[in-house]
Amino acid sequence: MDDDVYASRQDPALTVTFPLVDGPGDLAGAEILIWTTTPWTLPSNLAVAVGPEIEYSVVAPGAESAFAGRRLIIGSARLAAYSRELGEDATVVATVTGAALGGLAYTPPFAYFAGFENAHRVLVADFVSVEDGTGIVHMAPGFGEDDAAVCAANGIGTVVPVDSKGRFTAEITDYVGEQVFDANPGIIKDLKARDLVLRHETYDHSLSALLALPQP
Repeated sequence: MDDDVYASRQDPALTVTFPLVDGPGDLAGAEILIWTTTPWTLPSNLAVAVGPEIEYSVVAPGAESAFAGRRLIIGSARLAAYSRELGEDATVVATVTGAALGGLAYTPPFAYFAGFENAHRVLVADFVSVEDGTGIVHMAPGFGEDDAAVCAANGIGTVVPVDSKGRFTAEITDYVGEQVFDANPGIIKDLKARDLVLRHETYDHSLSALLALPQP
């Protein structure tokens, strides 16, 4: 293999909010926080996953936070990692286990697959951890082995709106024909315009992991 295969490239990483459609008690009106290093997969989001025994906090960001007045759900072990965005005076309103979040419905960041059978709800999965990100995993089953397995086990099919040349197909109407990596800036701009982005950063990806996209 060429040495370039082992090189790395910087890609955007986002922490994005997915508002719950409804929820009991302190979860009413709260928004799930997910972290992704592949923003171009967000139009294909079909679920999110939480760890069954992981503790999650419902947080009210501080007065200086751009998200003041909202309530965000994040793995409790990841609160310190987001102290800048949440504010030093952020308040934990409640804590719940991942198991308690299972089954709740949320509004996806894009509506391309709205109404897809059994989709856009919180799933419980053992592979989720709080080692990085928010402790909540965005799932696009067409682009991840764990995503596909967990979604299939919960009756959610797979969508792959990307052609053999890595371009969005007609389902992704706003970005049809764009190469997926080239679409990242537009996707990020759209999400920011709707106040859904808590953090925008960069992430080093190994090129070997990016050489091939799943085929339809």
